[in-house]
Amino acid sequence: MQRARMLAWELPRLGWDVEVLTPRASEVRQDVVERDAGAFFAPDVRTHEVGSMARPLLEALGSRSHGWRTLLSMHRRGSALIALERYEEALESLRRAI
Repeated sequence: MQRARMLAWELPRLGWDVEVLTPRASEVRQDVVERDAGAFFAPDVRTHEVGSMARPLLEALGSRSHGWRTLLSMHRRGSALIALERYEEALESLRRAI
């Protein structure tokens, strides 16, 4: 989240519209959640938060990582957002940069 948070301040200055896809705070281990972090985030950035789809199963298997628990949800929401075709220009720009 740190890189996305920092880029969200800089990319609009370069003409980019920024949106962030992230796990909900309730999915992250509570000992690493910064409760007063709101001031660190760019105010006009659209944020898409997702929960997990298989949390009970993954916790039963011993997973403590929100990354694994939210992987499918992140993929689904990201795919749905890309399907809206708002991101085609940005994706093409990234492809050229890589």
